[in-house]
Amino acid sequence: MIDRQRSLLAALPIVGFGVLFIVLTAVPTLRGRQTLFWWETTGILLRAEARSYRGHSRAYGNLRGEDYEVRYAYEVGGKPFRSEGLSYRSVAYEEFRRLGRPGDPVRVYYDPSHPADSVLIPGAPPLAGSPLFLAGLLLAAIGLALPIAALLRSRE
Repeated sequence: MIDRQRSLLAALPIVGFGVLFIVLTAVPTLRGRQTLFWWETTGILLRAEARSYRGHSRAYGNLRGEDYEVRYAYEVGGKPFRSEGLSYRSVAYEEFRRLGRPGDPVRVYYDPSHPADSVLIPGAPPLAGSPLFLAGLLLAAIGLALPIAALLRSRE
């Protein structure tokens, strides 16, 4: 009996962290999928900058990439909005450059129930390929397996 209780107590934080990791990756993915159904309007690109970075990490080795900064203005129902939302998914440099230059018109995808929420590039990050999501699944599976194994051992 005590072995089962210990297994259950050990499993709770493991399952908890697993669920937390799954939620942390699922929310942006679900929000990104919603952008595919948001309404569209035309706005004006106010700022579009790409900054390259290079670095080094013990865990990942050499790092290279771009950070994007955008600002744009648009109107919905005569009410003006400004936003900096680019996308919920990774954006390639070529895709970013296609947005244009400051002063150019851009397509703005906005949430019809909250027009201040907007992006320039709709879409979602892949959920299944996310390392955090996979770690969450693994932790949840391990956490669930502990009490099951303890229960099976106690029946022997």
